[in-house]
Order: sequence, then C-alpha cells, then structure tokens
Amino acid sequence: MEPEIIIKEVCLTSTLELIQRGYLLLDIREASEVEQLSLDVPRILYIPMSSLEERIHELPKDEKVIVVCTTGERSKRVVSYLQYHG
Repeated sequence: MEPEIIIKEVCLTSTLELIQRGYLLLDIREASEVEQLSLDVPRILYIPMSSLEERIHELPKDEKVIVVCTTGERSKRVVSYLQYHG
C-alpha cells in the first residue's frame, strides 16, 4: 500500500512545528540563494533544484518531507516531480 501523500502550503510557524515533529526539510534553493539566507533548522537537506535529478537518491523514501524554495513556485514543481518518482 502506497503511503498517503499530502500536499499543502504551510507558513513558517507550521513548518517549524512540523520539523519539530520529525519532518525533513528539503531546501531546493540554489547556492547563491542559500548564501543570502541560510536556514538554521535541524533535519535539513540541501539539494538545489538544478541538481535534484542526479541527487534524488539522497532523499529518504520513508520520511515526511517539506520542500522549500524562495517563493514556493519551484517547491510545487519539485513536489510533483517527487510524487512522479515515488
């Protein structure tokens, strides 16, 4: 049975609560964006969207993940990509 996949936008406060509950934060921003504003949270994985295809194997398949970018547009595309690839 496939795990239930829930997609929704969350605010910063909700994101921090989910991280505290064990969610993994996947930061897909590019290096220049991370240099401008880095995120200091536990359980974070940096994989720029431009590298996701070759690094997708680094994502644990058995964990709940929050995908973050600067505006939310790339996150939506990455969530669809991850769903497609299981």
